[in-house]
Amino acid sequence: MSVDGLALLVDLYENAPCGFHSLDASGTFIRMNDTELNWLGYRREEVIGRMNLADILTPQGQDVFQHYFRLVKVVGIVRDIELEYKRKDETFLPVLVSATASFDETGQFLMSRSIVYDLTYRKRAEEERERLIKELQAALNQVRVLSGLLPICSYCKKIRDENNQWQQIEVYIRDRSAAKFSHGVCPQCIKHLRG
Repeated sequence: MSVDGLALLVDLYENAPCGFHSLDASGTFIRMNDTELNWLGYRREEVIGRMNLADILTPQGQDVFQHYFRLVKVVGIVRDIELEYKRKDETFLPVLVSATASFDETGQFLMSRSIVYDLTYRKRAEEERERLIKELQAALNQVRVLSGLLPICSYCKKIRDENNQWQQIEVYIRDRSAAKFSHGVCPQCIKHLRG
């Protein structure tokens, strides 16, 4: 491979739009790309060979990590594990991690190779979607819809309700919708009344 080709691969690894890291058998970082280091706010020398993945997880995430790390060391692959990183500045970063294992010729675990996606924007979109759904459900609960056939008196224009009672049309609609009425007289009725 040429020097330029190697430089391109290094650049791709270090500056990919996703995080990359590798862990040894104890879960200690042995590699991490610049993208993931920047997300976390750590320098390489603070992390590599010094920190375990569990060190940057919430207590709940530590349990999830331990479970899946044991699994990847046996099965060789885990996919789409949601975790929450705790950054150096104590803020949190939701991530999605997938990992594969590297084994030696005897089948002994050597290291993991992980890809990490920042879920911040997806989580915001999910929260916004949930907020909108709740608003729509609340609005639907407030709206009463008139539908179906309405039995109406052809003379007095009262409507028969579900209890077989006759009500003025204004009362019937007011009780079943958000509509409000104002009264007036149409031009044809004015002519008829003035007669």
